[in-house]
Amino acid sequence: MFLFVNPLGAQCRQAEAAVFRLQQESRQKVDLHVAMLLNFQVITDILTHHHQDPKDLNLRNLVNDAAYQVALDFKAAQLQGNQKARQLLLGEQEMFNDGNFTYDPAFAWRWFLAIT
Repeated sequence: MFLFVNPLGAQCRQAEAAVFRLQQESRQKVDLHVAMLLNFQVITDILTHHHQDPKDLNLRNLVNDAAYQVALDFKAAQLQGNQKARQLLLGEQEMFNDGNFTYDPAFAWRWFLAIT
């Protein structure tokens, strides 16, 4: 099963959590592959969801940079295992709930240090 994920999306985070729970509770083996979906429409959807101006270029760049960093963190975390990478993804998505799109690299560092 492939799950295409919006790196910063709140609605997507709820769907991800449901799919992850389903995978864990399933009696059959479910091979889940998570793929980050990052394009212009995703950025527009994120800004619209947070009632921000989707035409603000500086804000779009900030959101794009944050989403890109989350996608990179997720890929790096997959080297530690898919379940751990999903935990990191859900944690990083929580950072952006309040509409503040400033990426905090210290969160990922703390997470990586905690699992080693």
